[in-house]
Amino acid sequence: IYGEFNNNAVVINGSINYGTSVGIDAYTTTIPSIGSYIEGMVIYIKFTSANTGPSSIQVNGLGGITIKKLATTDLTFGDIEAGGIYMLIYDGTNFQIQLQ
Repeated sequence: IYGEFNNNAVVINGSINYGTSVGIDAYTTTIPSIGSYIEGMVIYIKFTSANTGPSSIQVNGLGGITIKKLATTDLTFGDIEAGGIYMLIYDGTNFQIQLQ
């Protein structure tokens, strides 16, 4: 793995994208390497707040994208834990969260 940590963002040759979220349920983050949502894109997010129900994430002001679990299921209370780091994969419509 090649790259470096830079405050709230990790970019490794444009392939690993890391950000810290702001908000509850309608999360936002900044990841410098992302200019658009691309199907198959993977992001890692450290969530500062737990979710209380269905949730979305907006990266760099590109528009909020719904976060789903198990491909098509909305999140429910507590799926995201405050301080947890989660992998999200953009499927062309939603971000699919990889839960433990």
